[in-house]
Amino acid sequence: PRPRGAGDSGYDLPRRHAEGLIRPDDASSRGLAGNGGAFFVEPGNRAVLAYPIDFRHFPSFPPDVSIDLSSPRVVATVTRPEDLTFLDAGATLSCDVLEYRLDDLTALADEAGATMAAHASPTLLTVRRPDEGGAGGLSDEERLALYHRHLTKASFVDTEIASLGSASFSGFPAAVHGAGALLIGSYHDFTGFPGRDLLADKMAEAFSLGADVAKVAVVINEMRDLFSLVELVEYHHARGRLVSAMGMGPLGKLSRLVLASAGSCLNYGYLRTPNAPGQWSAADLSNLIKALSTKH
Repeated sequence: PRPRGAGDSGYDLPRRHAEGLIRPDDASSRGLAGNGGAFFVEPGNRAVLAYPIDFRHFPSFPPDVSIDLSSPRVVATVTRPEDLTFLDAGATLSCDVLEYRLDDLTALADEAGATMAAHASPTLLTVRRPDEGGAGGLSDEERLALYHRHLTKASFVDTEIASLGSASFSGFPAAVHGAGALLIGSYHDFTGFPGRDLLADKMAEAFSLGADVAKVAVVINEMRDLFSLVELVEYHHARGRLVSAMGMGPLGKLSRLVLASAGSCLNYGYLRTPNAPGQWSAADLSNLIKALSTKH
Protein backbone atom coordinates (compact mmCIF):
# COMPACT_ATOMS: atom_id res chain seq x y z
CA PRO A 1 0.00 0.00 0.00
CA ARG A 2 1.03 3.59 -0.55
CA PRO A 3 2.11 5.70 2.45
CA ARG A 4 -0.76 7.43 4.20
CA GLY A 5 -0.55 11.22 4.24
CA ALA A 6 -2.60 14.36 4.66
CA GLY A 7 -5.52 14.33 2.24
CA ASP A 8 -4.85 10.68 1.37
CA SER A 9 -7.04 7.81 2.54
CA GLY A 10 -4.15 5.37 2.25
CA TYR A 11 -6.15 2.88 0.15
CA ASP A 12 -5.71 1.89 -3.45
CA LEU A 13 -8.63 2.31 -5.83
CA PRO A 14 -9.12 -0.60 -8.25
CA ARG A 15 -7.45 -0.09 -11.62
CA ARG A 16 -10.77 0.06 -13.46
CA HIS A 17 -11.48 3.40 -11.79
CA ALA A 18 -8.27 4.83 -13.18
CA GLU A 19 -9.39 4.02 -16.69
CA GLY A 20 -12.74 5.77 -16.75
CA LEU A 21 -15.38 7.63 -14.83
CA ILE A 22 -16.31 7.19 -11.19
CA ARG A 23 -20.06 6.75 -11.16
CA PRO A 24 -22.28 7.79 -8.24
CA ASP A 25 -23.82 4.34 -7.89
CA ASP A 26 -20.44 2.67 -7.46
CA ALA A 27 -20.16 2.32 -3.69
CA SER A 28 -16.55 1.17 -3.88
CA SER A 29 -15.51 4.62 -5.13
CA ARG A 30 -16.63 6.38 -1.97
CA GLY A 31 -14.10 6.84 0.82
CA LEU A 32 -11.16 5.71 -1.30
CA ALA A 33 -8.27 7.47 -2.96
CA GLY A 34 -6.72 6.69 -6.35
CA ASN A 35 -3.85 4.38 -7.08
CA GLY A 36 -1.39 7.06 -8.14
CA GLY A 37 -2.04 7.02 -11.89
CA ALA A 38 -3.63 9.80 -13.91
CA PHE A 39 -7.38 9.43 -14.30
CA PHE A 40 -9.09 9.86 -17.65
CA VAL A 41 -10.83 13.24 -17.78
CA GLU A 42 -13.22 14.21 -20.54
CA PRO A 43 -14.90 17.65 -20.93
CA GLY A 44 -18.47 17.61 -19.73
CA ASN A 45 -18.11 14.43 -17.69
CA ARG A 46 -17.64 14.05 -13.98
CA ALA A 47 -14.28 12.43 -13.41
CA VAL A 48 -11.50 12.32 -10.87
CA LEU A 49 -8.43 14.47 -11.46
CA ALA A 50 -4.93 13.25 -11.95
CA TYR A 51 -3.85 12.33 -8.44
CA PRO A 52 -5.42 10.56 -5.47
CA ILE A 53 -8.09 12.63 -3.76
CA ASP A 54 -9.67 11.69 -0.47
CA PHE A 55 -13.34 11.33 -1.42
CA ARG A 56 -14.34 11.65 2.22
CA HIS A 57 -14.13 15.41 1.57
CA PHE A 58 -16.89 15.09 -1.04
CA PRO A 59 -20.55 14.86 -0.04
CA SER A 60 -21.48 12.27 -2.69
CA PHE A 61 -19.78 12.67 -6.03
CA PRO A 62 -16.42 13.70 -7.53
CA PRO A 63 -16.14 17.17 -9.06
CA ASP A 64 -17.16 18.09 -12.58
CA VAL A 65 -13.74 19.26 -13.74
CA SER A 66 -12.54 18.86 -17.32
CA ILE A 67 -8.80 19.28 -16.80
CA ASP A 68 -6.15 16.71 -16.09
CA LEU A 69 -3.57 17.75 -13.50
CA SER A 70 -1.10 14.96 -14.16
CA SER A 71 1.10 17.51 -15.92
CA PRO A 72 1.62 21.19 -15.02
CA ARG A 73 -1.19 23.53 -16.04
CA VAL A 74 -1.11 27.29 -16.51
CA VAL A 75 -3.54 29.66 -14.82
CA ALA A 76 -4.12 33.18 -16.21
CA THR A 77 -5.34 35.75 -13.70
CA VAL A 78 -8.27 38.00 -14.60
CA THR A 79 -8.09 41.14 -12.48
CA ARG A 80 -9.21 44.16 -14.53
CA PRO A 81 -12.29 45.33 -16.44
CA GLU A 82 -10.23 45.26 -19.64
CA ASP A 83 -9.61 41.56 -19.07
CA LEU A 84 -13.33 40.88 -19.18
CA THR A 85 -13.66 42.88 -22.40
CA PHE A 86 -10.75 40.94 -23.86
CA LEU A 87 -12.35 37.60 -22.96
CA ASP A 88 -15.82 38.62 -24.11
CA ALA A 89 -14.34 39.45 -27.52
CA GLY A 90 -13.44 35.79 -27.96
CA ALA A 91 -9.67 36.14 -27.76
CA THR A 92 -7.54 33.02 -28.25
CA LEU A 93 -5.88 32.05 -24.98
CA SER A 94 -2.60 30.30 -24.18
CA CYS A 95 -3.61 28.95 -20.77
CA ASP A 96 -5.52 26.06 -19.23
CA VAL A 97 -7.52 27.82 -16.50
CA LEU A 98 -8.81 31.36 -15.93
CA GLU A 99 -8.64 32.70 -12.37
CA TYR A 100 -11.23 35.39 -11.71
CA ARG A 101 -10.10 37.57 -8.80
CA LEU A 102 -13.44 38.88 -7.64
CA ASP A 103 -11.82 40.97 -4.90
CA ASP A 104 -10.32 43.00 -7.79
CA LEU A 105 -13.58 42.92 -9.74
CA THR A 106 -16.11 43.56 -6.96
CA ALA A 107 -17.85 46.37 -8.82
CA LEU A 108 -18.14 44.14 -11.89
CA ALA A 109 -18.93 40.87 -10.15
CA ASP A 110 -22.07 40.24 -12.22
CA GLU A 111 -20.23 40.99 -15.47
CA ALA A 112 -17.43 38.69 -14.38
CA GLY A 113 -19.98 35.99 -13.62
CA ALA A 114 -21.44 36.32 -17.11
CA THR A 115 -17.96 35.96 -18.63
CA MET A 116 -17.28 32.87 -16.49
CA ALA A 117 -20.51 31.28 -17.64
CA ALA A 118 -19.92 32.08 -21.31
CA HIS A 119 -16.24 31.20 -21.60
CA ALA A 120 -15.12 27.66 -22.39
CA SER A 121 -12.01 27.72 -20.18
CA PRO A 122 -12.30 26.17 -16.71
CA THR A 123 -12.86 28.81 -14.02
CA LEU A 124 -10.87 29.29 -10.83
CA LEU A 125 -12.81 31.51 -8.42
CA THR A 126 -10.90 33.61 -5.87
CA VAL A 127 -11.98 36.31 -3.42
CA ARG A 128 -8.73 37.04 -1.60
CA ARG A 129 -8.65 38.19 2.03
CA PRO A 130 -7.02 41.62 2.57
CA ASP A 131 -4.08 40.47 4.72
CA GLU A 132 -2.95 38.04 2.00
CA GLY A 133 -3.07 40.47 -0.90
CA GLY A 134 -6.80 40.91 -1.43
CA ALA A 135 -8.21 44.15 -2.82
CA GLY A 136 -11.16 46.16 -1.56
CA GLY A 137 -10.84 45.46 2.17
CA LEU A 138 -13.65 42.89 2.00
CA SER A 139 -14.98 41.28 5.17
CA ASP A 140 -15.44 37.52 5.48
CA GLU A 141 -19.18 37.98 5.03
CA GLU A 142 -18.69 39.99 1.82
CA ARG A 143 -16.21 37.48 0.48
CA LEU A 144 -18.47 34.52 1.24
CA ALA A 145 -21.39 36.23 -0.47
CA LEU A 146 -19.31 36.63 -3.64
CA TYR A 147 -18.10 33.04 -3.48
CA HIS A 148 -21.57 31.59 -3.05
CA ARG A 149 -23.06 33.76 -5.79
CA HIS A 150 -20.65 32.33 -8.37
CA LEU A 151 -19.76 28.91 -6.95
CA THR A 152 -21.67 26.90 -9.54
CA LYS A 153 -19.59 28.41 -12.36
CA ALA A 154 -16.27 27.28 -10.88
CA SER A 155 -14.12 24.22 -11.52
CA PHE A 156 -11.69 25.34 -8.81
CA VAL A 157 -12.13 27.62 -5.79
CA ASP A 158 -9.20 29.22 -3.96
CA THR A 159 -9.35 30.55 -0.45
CA GLU A 160 -6.68 30.97 2.18
CA ILE A 161 -5.71 28.31 4.68
CA ALA A 162 -6.24 30.97 7.37
CA SER A 163 -9.81 31.45 6.14
CA LEU A 164 -10.50 27.72 6.08
CA GLY A 165 -9.45 27.57 9.73
CA SER A 166 -11.86 30.33 10.75
CA ALA A 167 -15.39 29.94 12.09
CA SER A 168 -16.83 31.97 9.20
CA PHE A 169 -15.61 29.40 6.65
CA SER A 170 -16.43 26.28 8.65
CA GLY A 171 -18.87 24.94 6.04
CA PHE A 172 -16.99 26.21 3.02
CA PRO A 173 -15.23 22.99 1.90
CA ALA A 174 -18.54 21.12 1.84
CA ALA A 175 -20.16 23.93 -0.17
CA VAL A 176 -17.32 23.92 -2.72
CA HIS A 177 -17.36 20.16 -3.12
CA GLY A 178 -21.13 20.12 -3.23
CA ALA A 179 -20.95 22.50 -6.21
CA GLY A 180 -18.63 20.06 -8.00
CA ALA A 181 -15.41 22.08 -7.67
CA LEU A 182 -11.98 21.38 -6.24
CA LEU A 183 -10.86 23.44 -3.25
CA ILE A 184 -7.45 25.14 -3.20
CA GLY A 185 -6.14 26.09 0.24
CA SER A 186 -3.56 28.85 -0.17
CA TYR A 187 -0.90 30.68 1.82
CA HIS A 188 0.90 33.87 0.74
CA ASP A 189 3.88 35.77 2.11
CA PHE A 190 4.72 38.95 0.22
CA THR A 191 7.55 39.95 2.58
CA GLY A 192 10.00 37.06 2.36
CA PHE A 193 10.61 33.34 2.62
CA PRO A 194 9.06 32.06 5.87
CA GLY A 195 11.11 28.88 6.00
CA ARG A 196 10.68 25.30 4.87
CA ASP A 197 9.14 24.07 8.13
CA LEU A 198 6.40 26.69 8.15
CA LEU A 199 5.54 25.97 4.51
CA ALA A 200 5.45 22.24 5.22
CA ASP A 201 3.04 22.92 8.08
CA LYS A 202 0.86 25.12 5.86
CA MET A 203 0.59 22.44 3.19
CA ALA A 204 -0.34 19.80 5.76
CA GLU A 205 -2.87 22.18 7.31
CA ALA A 206 -4.49 22.85 3.93
CA PHE A 207 -5.13 19.14 3.38
CA SER A 208 -6.36 18.64 6.94
CA LEU A 209 -8.92 21.44 6.46
CA GLY A 210 -10.41 19.76 3.39
CA ALA A 211 -8.42 21.31 0.54
CA ASP A 212 -7.74 19.19 -2.54
CA VAL A 213 -4.79 21.37 -3.61
CA ALA A 214 -2.29 23.01 -1.25
CA LYS A 215 -0.91 26.24 -2.68
CA VAL A 216 1.91 28.47 -1.41
CA ALA A 217 3.23 31.73 -2.89
CA VAL A 218 6.23 33.34 -1.20
CA VAL A 219 9.08 35.73 -1.96
CA ILE A 220 12.26 33.95 -3.05
CA ASN A 221 15.48 35.93 -2.89
CA GLU A 222 18.01 33.09 -2.68
CA MET A 223 18.51 29.84 -4.52
CA ARG A 224 18.56 27.84 -1.29
CA ASP A 225 15.00 28.96 -0.60
CA LEU A 226 13.95 27.82 -4.05
CA PHE A 227 15.61 24.44 -3.45
CA SER A 228 13.69 24.09 -0.17
CA LEU A 229 10.41 24.74 -1.94
CA VAL A 230 11.29 22.31 -4.75
CA GLU A 231 11.95 19.63 -2.13
CA LEU A 232 8.49 20.17 -0.60
CA VAL A 233 6.75 20.04 -3.96
CA GLU A 234 8.57 16.87 -4.98
CA TYR A 235 7.76 15.26 -1.62
CA HIS A 236 4.01 15.78 -1.97
CA HIS A 237 3.97 15.10 -5.71
CA ALA A 238 5.65 11.73 -5.17
CA ARG A 239 2.90 10.83 -2.68
CA GLY A 240 0.10 11.68 -5.07
CA ARG A 241 -0.96 14.99 -3.55
CA LEU A 242 -1.85 18.05 -5.56
CA VAL A 243 0.34 21.03 -4.72
CA SER A 244 0.87 24.40 -6.34
CA ALA A 245 3.90 26.51 -5.48
CA MET A 246 5.42 29.69 -6.84
CA GLY A 247 7.93 32.34 -5.96
CA MET A 248 7.67 36.10 -6.16
CA GLY A 249 10.37 38.74 -6.28
CA PRO A 250 13.90 38.49 -7.74
CA LEU A 251 13.76 34.75 -8.44
CA GLY A 252 10.03 34.65 -9.09
CA LYS A 253 10.17 33.93 -12.80
CA LEU A 254 12.85 31.26 -12.46
CA SER A 255 10.99 29.64 -9.58
CA ARG A 256 7.78 29.24 -11.57
CA LEU A 257 9.55 27.24 -14.25
CA VAL A 258 11.54 25.11 -11.81
CA LEU A 259 8.55 24.39 -9.56
CA ALA A 260 6.36 23.45 -12.53
CA SER A 261 9.05 20.94 -13.51
CA ALA A 262 9.11 19.64 -9.91
CA GLY A 263 5.38 18.89 -9.94
CA SER A 264 3.49 22.10 -9.18
CA CYS A 265 0.11 21.37 -10.77
CA LEU A 266 -1.23 24.93 -11.16
CA ASN A 267 1.23 27.61 -12.30
CA TYR A 268 0.16 31.22 -12.43
CA GLY A 269 0.79 33.94 -14.99
CA TYR A 270 -1.11 37.07 -15.85
CA LEU A 271 -3.64 37.41 -18.65
CA ARG A 272 -2.69 40.95 -19.69
CA THR A 273 -1.41 42.84 -16.60
CA PRO A 274 0.85 41.49 -13.78
CA ASN A 275 -0.75 41.36 -10.34
CA ALA A 276 2.22 39.97 -8.38
CA PRO A 277 6.01 40.51 -8.54
CA GLY A 278 7.94 37.94 -10.56
CA GLN A 279 5.16 36.80 -12.89
CA TRP A 280 5.38 35.66 -16.48
CA SER A 281 2.53 36.32 -18.83
CA ALA A 282 0.39 33.19 -19.01
CA ALA A 283 1.24 32.85 -22.71
CA ASP A 284 5.00 32.98 -22.08
CA LEU A 285 4.74 30.65 -19.08
CA SER A 286 2.75 28.12 -21.08
CA ASN A 287 5.26 28.13 -23.93
CA LEU A 288 8.23 27.80 -21.58
CA ILE A 289 6.72 24.94 -19.58
CA LYS A 290 5.96 23.11 -22.81
CA ALA A 291 9.51 23.67 -24.04
CA LEU A 292 10.97 22.38 -20.75
CA SER A 293 8.76 19.29 -20.79
CA THR A 294 9.55 18.37 -24.38
CA LYS A 295 11.79 15.32 -24.61
CA HIS A 296 14.48 15.63 -27.24
